[in-house]
Formats: sequence, C-alpha cells, structure tokens
Amino acid sequence: MAVCCVACKSSEDVKSKEIVVYCVAGTGVIVKPDDSFIDVPYGEEYSLEFDLEEGYAISNIESKEADVFVVNEDGKYYAKAKIYGPTTINIEAIELEVFKCQTIPSTDSNSISINKKQYKKIEDDCVYEGDIVEIISTMSNFYCWTKDNTLQNGGEIVSYGNNYKYEVHSDMILYENSLDLSKKYFRYYLNGGRIDNSSDTDFYIEARANYRWRYNTYTALELKREGYILECWNTKADGTGERIGLGSRATISNDGLELYAIWVKESSIDNLEYIEEDGNISIVKVNDNSKTVVIPECIGGAQVTKIKSNAFNNLSNLEKVVFPKTIIEVETNAFVSCTKLESFVFSDSLMEISDGSFNNTSPKYLFVNAVLPPKNTQMYGMKLMDCVDRVLLSDKPNIILQGGSSCAFGFDSNLLEELMGDEYTVTNFGWNAFRPMAFLMGITSHIAKAGDIYIHAGEIDFNAQYCTDRNFQSCLWGICEGNYDVFSWVDISEMNGVFDKYKDYNRERGYFVNASYDEGNPYAANGDVKEYRANTTTPLDSLHFYLLDDSVFSEDGFALMKKYYHLMQTNGVKTYESFGTLNKDALANDDDSLNHIEEVLSSNIDWPLISKIKDYCFDNCYTDGGNMHHLSSEGAVLRTQQLYQDLMAQFEKENANA
Repeated sequence: MAVCCVACKSSEDVKSKEIVVYCVAGTGVIVKPDDSFIDVPYGEEYSLEFDLEEGYAISNIESKEADVFVVNEDGKYYAKAKIYGPTTINIEAIELEVFKCQTIPSTDSNSISINKKQYKKIEDDCVYEGDIVEIISTMSNFYCWTKDNTLQNGGEIVSYGNNYKYEVHSDMILYENSLDLSKKYFRYYLNGGRIDNSSDTDFYIEARANYRWRYNTYTALELKREGYILECWNTKADGTGERIGLGSRATISNDGLELYAIWVKESSIDNLEYIEEDGNISIVKVNDNSKTVVIPECIGGAQVTKIKSNAFNNLSNLEKVVFPKTIIEVETNAFVSCTKLESFVFSDSLMEISDGSFNNTSPKYLFVNAVLPPKNTQMYGMKLMDCVDRVLLSDKPNIILQGGSSCAFGFDSNLLEELMGDEYTVTNFGWNAFRPMAFLMGITSHIAKAGDIYIHAGEIDFNAQYCTDRNFQSCLWGICEGNYDVFSWVDISEMNGVFDKYKDYNRERGYFVNASYDEGNPYAANGDVKEYRANTTTPLDSLHFYLLDDSVFSEDGFALMKKYYHLMQTNGVKTYESFGTLNKDALANDDDSLNHIEEVLSSNIDWPLISKIKDYCFDNCYTDGGNMHHLSSEGAVLRTQQLYQDLMAQFEKENANA
C-alpha cells in the first residue's frame, strides 16, 4: 500500500499557501518521483504518478478528504484529486494470479505466433490474470480455435478468426483446427466489419444440417462495424443478390457458399431524442422523416434497449425501420400514423411488442434475424420449413399438397409420385386445420414455380382453411423459427394478431430448452406422417356427428385466396381445388347439402374444383382410430388413388379444350 500524506507548509491562511505532498510507497506500488515533497497550490488538481510492480494490479484507491481517481495514460498511472487541505490518499494493490496459456498447432508448428507481455518473474507460457493475449494462425486452411481439445474431439469453439485476442482469467489451452475438405462450408465476408476480439474480416463456418436440405446461416458470432448495424447476409457484396436473414436457411453447393455481411448506417443521434433508464437508453422521439430509420445499438456507451410510446409519430415518408439486436421492448403506440411503413427489421431478442405498438400503422413484411438459440426444431410444425426446402431444391416440377391434418394423415406421397410416372416431386404441406391457410398460401405463392401443380385440399369444417379466419397463432412463430425469412415472403398486414402472438411465443419458448438447427422432425421427408396406422375396429361414438354448411366461406376469404392463386398462376403454376377427408360414419349431411357447399365454393373461385366431397368421405374402418379427418395408412392409399383419378380427369378436360 502507498500512503500519500498532504499537509500545509504554514499554519497561515491555507487558501493563499501551497500544500506539501509527502508520499510513502508500499508493497506492489512504486511512487514517482522519489522527491517526497511537492508544492500543490490550494484548490488545484493534484496528480501523483506511480507505477506497479510486475504481477500487481490496483485493487482500491480512496481518500476521506478528497474525491480521488486513477487514470492510465499511455501506460502510466496517475492518482488525481483536487486538494483543499490536509489529505491522505490510499492506493492498494493486490498480487495477481499466474495462469498458463498454451497453443497446440494443427500440423505445422510454425503456423502460430503469440503476442503477449514479456515478464521476468514467470515462465514463457504463463501470463498474469487480466492480461490480453493475441494468437495468430498463418495456416492457409485455418478453420477455428477451440479450447480444452480439438474440434474433432469435442473442443469448444472460441473463435473463427485467424487472429484472436482474449483476456486471461484461467489456465487456457487453445487448439488450432483446419478445414475438413470433405465437408461443406459457408465463407462469410464481413464487408467492412470484423470479428469481435479479432482483426479478421472473413471466416468459415461448417454447414451442419443432418436432417435438412438447406442450411441455417450463422448468427451467434459477435460482428462489429462502428456506426453500422448488421442487417442480413447476401450472396453479393453490393446486396443485389439473394438476401438471407441471420440464422435463416440458404442453399449451398458442394463447393460451399460465399455470403457477405450487409451493413446499414445508423441514423444520426442528432435526430433522436432519448433518455437513460436503468443504465440503458430508451428512444423517446425520432425526428427523422427519411424513408429508412436505423436505430443505433449504443449511444454514449450504453445499449439502446427500448422504444417509447409515440417515438415514431406521423413520419409520413417512413418505409423501413431497422432495429439492432439490443432492442428488447417496444411500447404501446410506439408507431403512430406511419402509413407508408412496409419493412420492419428486428431480431428475435425483441421480447415485448404487441399489435398495440402500431397505431394506424401496418408493416407488411418482417425481416427477422435469429440471435437466440432455436427451441422448436423438433416440433410438429418444423416440417413446414423442411417442405419449403424440398420444393425449392426439387429438380423436377412439384406437386404441392396443402390442407389441414387430413392432408398430413391422408396422402401417400410416394404412391402419388409413382402414379404420376415419377415426373413430379410430391410434397405434403398438411398441418393442423386450425392454422391459418392465408399464411401458408402466402409462403407457397413465393416458392412455387412454372410447371408446378398446387392442390388445396382443405377441411370443409374449418374456416381457417378458406382464409375466413386469419387470426395468427403463437405456434406459427415457433414453426418458422428454423427459417424466419418466410415472414418476408408474406404480407402480414393481411393477418390478425401477428405481434400479439409473437409476444406469446416469446413467453412460451422460455419453457423449452435450447436446441440446434440440425435436429430432425417426426415426419417423412415428403411431409407424410411416418408411422403406419392400422385400420380401426373401434366403432364410432354415436355422439360424434358433424353437420357441415357453407359458413366456412366468406367474401374476404375468397378475395385473399384469389390473390395468392393468381400470383401462382401468373408464375406458371397450375392450381386446383380438392377437399379434405371426412369420416362418413360421422357425417350428418345429405347429398343435397354437400352439393350446395360444392356449388358455393365453385362459384366463388376461378380455378378448377376437381373433386366431389362424397368421394373423400371414408368409412370409419379406414380412419385412424375413428378420427373425423385422419386416415389409416390403407385409407391414405385409397384417398391418394382418388386424387390421382381426379387429376387425370381434369387433365383430359384441359386437353380437350386446348
């Protein structure tokens, strides 16, 4: 401890006199200069230069008589305080622990260089706690640094940068790892940015997707560019290629895929009004009526975490908003009368937002970056993203089957491919009939291409299947977690409750454990239910009867269906309407009422209705345990054969009219 005693030369008026500083150096602290007496005028700042012995660090500095603080200027320490009278300053130092820092080369022992402070008192491979060590690999096929072991033997990746800096707080053994040329890799170019704790501007990441056709891009790495926000990846450096959100899926060849970081410049803080709350920054007012507003990640060293009510108010030119990953809350009425807003870019670290955050403002397209670990990669709906990939990567025309769970449990897609002469790839998008078909049709209209066939086979007793019910559901966010980019394919202003359900989704996923993108789902690759389902011998409960009517249809629902069907037709996709399956023993309708439903549907669509409801009513024995809509495996074969007959009959009509 160094004790610095300050006293007056004279007992006269201290304000007109100088004060003498007397210094005593203790263990670990070296006081400079050796002259123990310094004249300090009253009221001026006193600066004591001192140094620390090797292996020591400042632990405390205090004074009962003055506010004292330490600064480090160009490697020199100074204790500073304004002196008004007799003062004692205590500077305490502690002896630092010593840790070993070793590097294990991959093959060539000359490929690694290490930059660290050189010490006299410790061995060459040791440093003191808190020191910064920089390691550099010059290996041409460098992949990553791992700790504790090699990557192949379970080591934990600590950096993908050839150049890596880290602060020492424990013994550390780092392993140099090379690329495995038998695997696929993304190569990321940071386009003006860099890896945190590194000067590297590009790196490789292995494309891992044991159960996927396409691969999730990297999201967890801390990337930096002063004054900019990382918005997305792109296949071209100037942003004119394919846009891919952080964590969303990309198509990669055997030669890998090069992706470029796309940065957007933060809006000037001169156009932002903000306050500090609990050490973080909240945006109170945006005074920037540009087409694009990019909220900064930090202001004055503090993270920007909240958007207050009325922050975006009547910005008549605003078309696009970009939030950094630090934003976790958007208050009610944060956006008011921003009527031109179309694109909203944010990260899934945003926890609190609702439909009420938007007043007379309806963003259309969401660009969501994944910065949190996935939670729902094995759930029922993850198959949707895998079905999307199957369609995108098919080298044949597609037959796309969409409907509720009667679709998932009611088709044999392999059989349909065989019946169609193996000229098509059949993909079964069937999911729960309560899920809004408006969202799924929007996704399909984006991926279907010329030569594809689209067949909607909705359950006639669910209005969500005909876009009458457009209420969003929290599970849809989880279903799309494996590829958030789908939200940029669909006009979400056509849906109800998208942000309310995002808030619910955030609450729900807090109960799930972290997963990974390369985990599978419980469905076959073509989307069919995998498990064999025997015919049922269980008689139908006499209370389970259904009377169907045309209440599932609506003018608005048909209008939205036409929007997406016409988009597909414009792109060269053939579109057809069929029906979901029904348990005939549970149906209370007569033939006339079923014919009426068909007539209402047929008269409101301008694409062919190729099926009859009666042909999709199956005896109870062909159902899965007496279910109203789910078929046994044999029932699925019968239903698939019926759909094939309907398609062939339709093709004959088209050929006759050609």
